[in-house]
Amino acid sequence: MKSFLQFTESMTLDSNNQVVIDYETKTGDLINLRFGKCELKPYTKNIEGVELDAFSLYTSKGSDATIILKQLKVMHINEIVYNQFLNRSAVYAARIIRDLKIDIIVTPKSSSSLTKDFAQKIKERNPGIEYLLDSFVKSEDPSKITLDLESKKLSDNTIKKLESSIRRGVKLGYFQMKWILPPYRKFLKNVFSYTGNAKKFEDKTVLIIDDVIASGSSLVSIFQTLQEAGAESVKCLTIFKAHS
Repeated sequence: MKSFLQFTESMTLDSNNQVVIDYETKTGDLINLRFGKCELKPYTKNIEGVELDAFSLYTSKGSDATIILKQLKVMHINEIVYNQFLNRSAVYAARIIRDLKIDIIVTPKSSSSLTKDFAQKIKERNPGIEYLLDSFVKSEDPSKITLDLESKKLSDNTIKKLESSIRRGVKLGYFQMKWILPPYRKFLKNVFSYTGNAKKFEDKTVLIIDDVIASGSSLVSIFQTLQEAGAESVKCLTIFKAHS
């Protein structure tokens, strides 16, 4: 009988863009599901200009990686396989969380259930932590979005472009991060807001959980909000780390 590790290492797409498992061809190179390069250590990402430790369980690469992640997020795979995947991921995550001594876990609100399902599996193994799922939402008022003007890497020309995008959002009544080039997204503040009383984060070690980290812009925005709320330390854990 195949182990679940072998099962998921053969994950790929069929002609209908559905996630499938192919034992024979072993075409799992599109997505690396070996936790931390088989060393039981997480992948890490350095987000330039921000002191945020970002850990990831798996990496994805190749032209089909985005589609594979999308299929996982909408659960276009067998429910048993989906739950096995989340259970195994939660076991790996528990190893990371144990060392970080986390007080509170937060997640951003998403149209996908993948992040919340992953956090629920972690909660089953770490009941002593406070969980605030779907607790960070994108700002519905673009006028509240500001720039990190203290950054030395923010040129006058970049400031003008970013301010123009914010004004566009105010005029339209909504803001889309895709308007901003990935390298400049980290300069935006207040893109996400906390739905409750932020005082609960004072002097706490907080872990942000999300499904994928690419540029890290969304996580940086939540990180900044937690810092301003007085969190002692903020870490980040994602299921996947995406790269080209």
